[in-house]
Amino acid sequence: MWTLRAKQRSSRKPISLLLVAQLIFQLIVPAVAVANVPPVADAGPDRTVEEDILVALEGKDNGAVTINNDAKYANSTAVTLNLAAADPEGSPISMRFKNDGGSWSGWGSFASSKSWQLPAIQGTRKVWAQFKDVAGNLSEPISDTIFLDTTAPQRQKITAPRLLSNVTSGRTIRAAWSATDTAPSSGLVYDVQFKLGSNGTWRAWKTGVVTTSGYLKKAVQGRTYFFRSRGRDNAGNVGAWTAPAKTIVPFDQDKLITSRRGFIHTSAAPANRHWLSTVRYSIRRGYHVKYKFTGDSVYLISTLGPDRGEGKVYVDGVYQKTVDTGNARLKYRRVIFSKSWKRAGTHTLMIINLGTQGRSRFDLDGLGVSL
Repeated sequence: MWTLRAKQRSSRKPISLLLVAQLIFQLIVPAVAVANVPPVADAGPDRTVEEDILVALEGKDNGAVTINNDAKYANSTAVTLNLAAADPEGSPISMRFKNDGGSWSGWGSFASSKSWQLPAIQGTRKVWAQFKDVAGNLSEPISDTIFLDTTAPQRQKITAPRLLSNVTSGRTIRAAWSATDTAPSSGLVYDVQFKLGSNGTWRAWKTGVVTTSGYLKKAVQGRTYFFRSRGRDNAGNVGAWTAPAKTIVPFDQDKLITSRRGFIHTSAAPANRHWLSTVRYSIRRGYHVKYKFTGDSVYLISTLGPDRGEGKVYVDGVYQKTVDTGNARLKYRRVIFSKSWKRAGTHTLMIINLGTQGRSRFDLDGLGVSL
C-alpha cells in the first residue's frame, strides 16, 4: 500500500510557529525533512493540526509493481505490469510508467494491471512506475526487473551409432545432443525422445535435462531405435525437434537361422570383443548358414583375422559377392556385407564358407536388420 502525504485543507485557524517548533523538536525530525512537509494552514474538523503534520511526515509505502506476476523470465516484449497502490482517504490515483533509460508515459487512471511493451533488447530489463493523488502528491518511483529472452535454441543436433555393434559388444546405446542459445541466454535445457521402429510412437526419455548425452540400457536385439532432441530455455522458447538419429541393434548370430550345414562351433570371448560375447564359426569348405529376415537393410557381422577365410554371399538366392575376412590383426564385430532396399520386405541371406587354404575359419557374429 502507498500512503500519500497529507493534503492541504482550507478554513483552518493559523498555527503558531512555537507549536510547530515544539512538535518538530519532540519528533527529532531533521530540518531537511521538515522542509519537504507541505504547508498546513488550518486544522480540519476531523483532526488537529498536530495530527495533520504527523500524517505529512510519516513514512510512505510507495506502492508495488511486478512484471508478469514477478516472473524471472519473459519470451516476449509484450508484458503485464501488476500494480498495487492506495490513498488512505480513498481519493483517485493516477499512474505512469517508463522503461529504464526511457521517458515517462502520460498519466492514466489506476488499475491493478497494465499492458506494457519492453524494448527489444535481450537481457535484464527494468520498468519504473510512479503514482499520484488528486492533490498532485507523488510517490517515489518504484521498479521491477525481468530477463528478456525471445530467441529459441538453434543448431540442434543429436547423434547415435548407426549400427550398435560398431561401437560396443553390449546392448547399451549412447546418444549425444546439443544446441546453441544466443547470448544473453536464460539457460538451456533439453528434451530427448526415442521410439522403436520407423512407425513407432515417440516416448519421453529425458525431460528438461542440462546434460548433453545419455545411455539407453538393455536395448532389444533386432530392433531399430530412433532418437530426437530439442532445446528449450528458461524463458519458454522451444526449438524444433531434430531429425531422428537411427540405431540398429543387431540380432545375435543364432537368431533368424532357417537352415545351416556345419557351423557347429561356438566361442565366447571376453567383454568388448564379439557381439553379445559369442560367435558361431565353421572351418570346413561348403558349410553354410541361411537367415530369413524382414527389413529395409541388412548387415552381416563377422571377425577379421590372420586365420579367417573367404565366403560367398547370396541374397534371395542370388549371388552377391565373395567376402574375405583375412586381416593381419584380429578385428571384432566388423560388417563384411550390407544391402538395402527402398522399402521393407522379407528376404533371405546365405553365407557359404569357401574353406580358404591355410585360413579356413569363417565367423558369424551377428545380423543387423533395419525396420
